[in-house]
Amino acid sequence: MKKKESGIRRNYNLDLLRIISMLMIITVHYCTHGYYIRTAGSIGSKSPMLWQIYSLCYCAVNIYVLISGYFLCKSEFKWKKVLKLIIEVLFYSIIIGIIFFLFHLYDFNSLRDFLRVIFPIMSNTYWFISIYLVLYIASPYLNKFIKLLDKKEYQKFIIINAIIFLLCNNLIPGTNLIDTTRGYGLLWFIFLYFVSAYIRLYDLPKIRNIYYLILYFVFSYITYISRFISIKYLSSIDIFRETKDILFSYNSITMFLSALCLFLFFKNIDIKPRMPGLIEKLSIATFGVYLIHDNFLLRTILYDRLLKVTYFMEKSFFWKSFAMGVSVFTIFYICSCIEMIRESIFKKLGI
Repeated sequence: MKKKESGIRRNYNLDLLRIISMLMIITVHYCTHGYYIRTAGSIGSKSPMLWQIYSLCYCAVNIYVLISGYFLCKSEFKWKKVLKLIIEVLFYSIIIGIIFFLFHLYDFNSLRDFLRVIFPIMSNTYWFISIYLVLYIASPYLNKFIKLLDKKEYQKFIIINAIIFLLCNNLIPGTNLIDTTRGYGLLWFIFLYFVSAYIRLYDLPKIRNIYYLILYFVFSYITYISRFISIKYLSSIDIFRETKDILFSYNSITMFLSALCLFLFFKNIDIKPRMPGLIEKLSIATFGVYLIHDNFLLRTILYDRLLKVTYFMEKSFFWKSFAMGVSVFTIFYICSCIEMIRESIFKKLGI
């Protein structure tokens, strides 16, 4: 923790978790945009370790929302932050768009492509940013609602919503009436916000912190095993035919619990970093890392032409994992450097 001039203490353990979560998100994108997951198909002898890595990393988006809710429930809403977020999104979207247009790296064949570059938030180019922006604007009103509840009422509220979002959606096939987005929507983000706000206000019963880390691996592995069981034993039954990926969604029980356990593990540890300034800078830069590496234009050349994902797909597990590890850390490093340079230039320009 670091005491700042404003009196707010810097939370380095959650800064570190934010960095790790971004590495996990890049790993997921490497698997999906690099076509590892699509071409691997069902879990078999050629891809079990890949799917295990995928299941360990898939909860990272939930972790980001939990971190956001944990701080936003106690922070002051500022329109300046909204403007800063919009400017940063527009900067990367337009700059990358101009580069790809001038160097003919992408065929802009439709007006929709230009609109996605110019209006990235309204066109849902970055789905996470579009939803997060609405969540941030709604946060003062969510906080007012939270203040109306005492601890017991808040507990009942969380339990009722957990039953609606998790049990109904996950345990009964075809009953996803409340959230049909598989967690890619505002309702799920609001639920995560309420959960992390409760943790900030009241915390949870204490257990040995190592158990949270163990449970994170357990729930992630259950997610992995569920797909194997569904494909091998349940796919022939009509009602279960579409459930092979039911736990590979942000609003699945196991993804929620794995994210929650990893979040609680890092929240409760006491980190005294040797280079606190670096951790803080990298943590702040993660937003820019996301905007750069997950740009829809950059994706068209990053994974296949630059990282040669399809080439390493046919190699042994060692070379697959080695290429994945090097690629993920290289993406994070380069994008972090770009974001720090942008931040420095914007500060000098007074933006």
